[in-house]
Amino acid sequence: MCKVSVVITAHNSSRYISNAIDSLTNQTFDKDFEIILIDDSSTDNCEELLAKYEKKSAKLTYKSVNFASPLLSRLEGVKLAKGDYIMFLDADDEYSKNMIQVMYETIVRESADIVNCGITYLRNKNREKKSIISKNATYDRLGAFKTLLNDYSFHGFVTTKIYKADLFNSIKINLPQDNLTYEDYFLNYLLIMECDKVVSIKDQLFRYNKRNNETQIKLTRRITDQVAVNAFIRNDLEKDDKKEYLNYFLKPKIHFRKWASKLVDILMAKYDSKEQKKEIEAIAKKDLKYVFKKKGKLNLDQERSYYKLIKNSEK
Repeated sequence: MCKVSVVITAHNSSRYISNAIDSLTNQTFDKDFEIILIDDSSTDNCEELLAKYEKKSAKLTYKSVNFASPLLSRLEGVKLAKGDYIMFLDADDEYSKNMIQVMYETIVRESADIVNCGITYLRNKNREKKSIISKNATYDRLGAFKTLLNDYSFHGFVTTKIYKADLFNSIKINLPQDNLTYEDYFLNYLLIMECDKVVSIKDQLFRYNKRNNETQIKLTRRITDQVAVNAFIRNDLEKDDKKEYLNYFLKPKIHFRKWASKLVDILMAKYDSKEQKKEIEAIAKKDLKYVFKKKGKLNLDQERSYYKLIKNSEK
């Protein structure tokens, strides 16, 4: 019986996906597990390469899709999964040799819904840097929610975690169809809201590759996508009347999420004039860069600007 399903998503990744697959086929894990390869809209020879890998091993399943969305590609892999637990890997990253074993043993021993691990960063000239902020901790649902929002030791990555497969059956929200760079943060939010117990371990098992420059996203795109994801989360919390979670989400200490997520509503609203649209977009473009440079702290002038625009949009 399959214990773990690992979903690898790829897009034009033929140059380095072999390293990702090899890091899985060389695992110390001695129980049955499978590797699901999802190629999304590649225009290089990635599709051909993955098809060859599928023929080499009974562990591998391959499917080609055209979503142009990491989130939808991952969930397509989940649909094919037969394992009791789900893990994810991007085509340019790797697992340590014992990652599946340690993660599986931890989630079973702790009777947890999700287990998170630490990171080793792979940099240029084969340099490695281990994350020094990983820690051992146990959370209930609210604690995991708070930690996801604030604690860098519990990364938003889905690739640092193992999940109970049943969690994915509980997702009842209309998922964003766009290609969002913060889709894993959003998916973690949805899954955490279905959890009773989340465990974090400090072992740096996930190997995050920062050497491949083509995978890095421009700052403006990252800012726009984080705004969109925060809007999805806020709307979900408001819709389901999750007051305790919403109040924390909108706490003054982290109030930039309120303004940033509300900004999506403003930009999607019907404008009274082209001038108003230009004014809103100009403030958004300028201030959002400031928000993330200052790690979420807004000064009073900016806060008043957002407040004014939000109130006007709600009239």
